Parts: sequence; structure tokens; C-alpha cells
Amino acid sequence: MSDLFNIVKKQGSNWIAFWRARPRTLRRLIYAGAILAASGLIFVVGFQVAYRQVGPYAFIAKVDNRLTAPFQSAERPALESGTYPTTLLTLISDVGIVPTGLGARGRIGLYEQGGGMTSFGDDVLLLVYTGDVFAATSGEDIRKTTIRAPKNGRDAYLALADDPESGYNFHRGYLRYNDLIFVDTTARRGLIAAYSEFHAERACTTNTLAFLPIASEVETIAEVTADESDWEILYRTEPCLPLKTKHLAVEGQMAGGRLAFAPPATLYMTSGDYHLDGMRSEGAPIAQDPEADYGKLLSIDLETGVVAHVSTGHRNMQGIGFGADGALYLAEHGPRGGDELNRIEPGANYGWPRVSLGTTYSGAPLPQAETLGRHDGYEAPIAAWVPSVAVSGMALVSGFHDAWDGDLLVATLQDRALHRVRMSGGHVQYIERIGIEQRLRQVHQHTDGRLVLWTDNQELVFLSS
Repeated sequence: MSDLFNIVKKQGSNWIAFWRARPRTLRRLIYAGAILAASGLIFVVGFQVAYRQVGPYAFIAKVDNRLTAPFQSAERPALESGTYPTTLLTLISDVGIVPTGLGARGRIGLYEQGGGMTSFGDDVLLLVYTGDVFAATSGEDIRKTTIRAPKNGRDAYLALADDPESGYNFHRGYLRYNDLIFVDTTARRGLIAAYSEFHAERACTTNTLAFLPIASEVETIAEVTADESDWEILYRTEPCLPLKTKHLAVEGQMAGGRLAFAPPATLYMTSGDYHLDGMRSEGAPIAQDPEADYGKLLSIDLETGVVAHVSTGHRNMQGIGFGADGALYLAEHGPRGGDELNRIEPGANYGWPRVSLGTTYSGAPLPQAETLGRHDGYEAPIAAWVPSVAVSGMALVSGFHDAWDGDLLVATLQDRALHRVRMSGGHVQYIERIGIEQRLRQVHQHTDGRLVLWTDNQELVFLSS
């Protein structure tokens, strides 16, 4: 053993002497090359782990979520009432803060978002993340109503999210209320809420619709009092989605859940794919599964209860509305690039994730895609945003101003702007960007003609011309 040690020691000394005899410049070049090679290897391995979401990905994602949680409430400049010049007219804004209790102005958690807007009588109604419903007529007149939204299973969801032994990765705020609409048909009069519902007993999630009846003689929201048990379940999507082991357990930010109503009795709901796309999930993409209610536009007959798939192959449709031509339009999130404006043709397949104008978030091609950056073989969007603007709510302008009437308004999150879409003969003539400098979650036209924006900074913005 001693002889072996002496031999190794001697060889090591010889190698060190040989290395030190090399020119300093050569040694530095060799050092630099070794560092570059190691860095390249680490990058390639890291990219494959992130792209394929294998190996230590789940552990790294969970640690990242824990570390970034304290920073999810970032300072944002508050909007003030004022004006927004546009090409054809000047918008006059009236801004008010909604007292959601989620935090002071400008310090709202990034994930405590969602909600929906509708009108009832003279009031704009707003359903927020907490399940409270607010009524407003202006920025200075915002009131909490005595209506509570139906339970969505959030208590059990948060208990599981906070359990270090659960084995799943969660974003705590991704179980959301997604929309609210007032309907008045021969069979039903009242409010309909759309939301992601967590079913603790089965540990699974659905897109759920619930109805709150309002009697015909009720004219103001101040006359309505309701708690969670007063809502009637209209529909739960099928199947109930089990917790995902890849990426996030529940991806309610991909739920869609936006509503539109067509007289006499048809309700439309966008039902997103919850990232069950074969990339952030195991198995085949659910949007192309004809038996599943996800990645679909659904119609619900409020008189008969019949539910049907209107169109398929969708990702996450955050905007829905009828155009001046009577057609139904959807604003849909693409991945990295390729947000879409789709004109709905009943029975059509819009291709997700087999076709897309975008890529994965890493920049790599979509592994399910049949082409790169093209939309061949499926119903194509009538317009798209590349790069993505993160489309959200959508509304038709009617009776606001002659210069805008008949246009579609699309709110955006990442772009922090309102996009006015001029339609002509079923085609997009142009899109005007109007910078608001806040993440816009929803846009709605009130019964008195004013436009109303709901921001991720918990602001209601009333716009007039």
C-alpha cells in the first residue's frame, strides 16, 4: 500500500510540474475551455429537464414556487381618472378601487385574480376571487352586496396545497371564479356563476355552473340576499379532472369559464384544457378527446338542460362575445406566441395542440404539433397576436360612439392594453392598441352604454366618450 501511495504521489508531482511548465496563456485557454464545456453541459441538461419536465423538475418547480411566493405581490402604479386618446376618439376614465380585502392598493397577489362582470338594473356587478359580489355605478360608488358566490372547494384545496406531504405542486390562487352573467328567460331569471370547483372527496376539479334565481319583481341588487347554499348547480364538466403529477396539480388559470348568452335560452361557456395538453400533463391532449368537456366551447340550453360541444380543439378561451354580424367570437390564449381571435363555426376543430402559431414556453416546437408555426388542416383564426399579448375578456361595442359601434374590444394581461378590433365582412380590417398600463382581466359594456374594465390591480375603470 505504501509503494502504491508513493507511485501515485510521484505521478501527481510529475503532472503538476508538467502543467506548470506550460505557457500561462495556454493554461488560461484550457481553463476557459473547460468552464465553457461544463457550462454548456449544464445548460443542455437543464434545458432538457425543463422542456421534458423529467427528473428533478417537480422538486425544482416546488422550491421555486416557495421562494417566489413572498414576491408575488408587487408594487404597481395605480390608475387615476383621466383620459386615453385613441385614433378616432378620446376616452374619459372614472377609476375606483374595489375593497376586496386582498391587500392595499397596488399590492394585490399575482394569483388572486379572476372574476366576472355583468349588469343588473343600474349596477355593474363584479364577482371577485374571494367570492364576494360588488355593485357599482361609478368609481366613487362601489358597494359590497349581500350575495356570496357558491362554494368552490377552496378551503380543501388550500389545505392540500399547504400540506408538505401531499406530493403535488400547487399555485394557491389558481382555483378561481371565472365569470358572472345575468340571464332572463322564460324558464330562468337570475345570475349564473362559472368557476373551477375542487371536489375534495375525489381530489378532482370541474368547470362548474351555478344559478341564483332572482324573482321577476326584484329590480335592484340591494333587494337580493344569498349565501353559498342558495345557488343551484346547473352543470359540472365531465370527467372530473384528477390532480396532475406533472407541473401543477390544478391549473385553474387554464379553465376558461367565460360566459355569453343568446336568447331565448342558450348559454355558452368556454371550457379550457387545464393544461392537459400532453406537455404539462401525461397522456393524450384532452382538447382532442370528443368525450371530454375540456378544450371545448359548450352550449347549455337553460330550459331543457341539454349540453353540447359547439367546437373543439381549444386551449384557454378567456374572451367570448357576439359580433355585430351575430357570429360568436372567442379570444384564446396561445402558448408562446399565437394568441387567437376565432370566429366560431359549429362543429369545427380549431386544432389545439396539433397546430398553433406559437411554440412551447421554452421556444421549442410543440411536441404534439403537425407543423411549426402554421395552422394547416384545421379551422384557422381570423386574426392572431405574435408575440402573445395574453388576451382576456371581450365585448361588443354597441351604442357607445358612432366611430366604435360594431367593433370588438379585447382586454389583455401581458400587453396591459385594450385592443379594438374593426370587423368588415367577417374579417378583421385592423386592430388598434390602446395602452391602459394595467393587466386587464375583463371588459364589459354596461346597460347605460359605458365600457367597464376590471384590472388585476382591483380597479374598476368606467370609460365614456
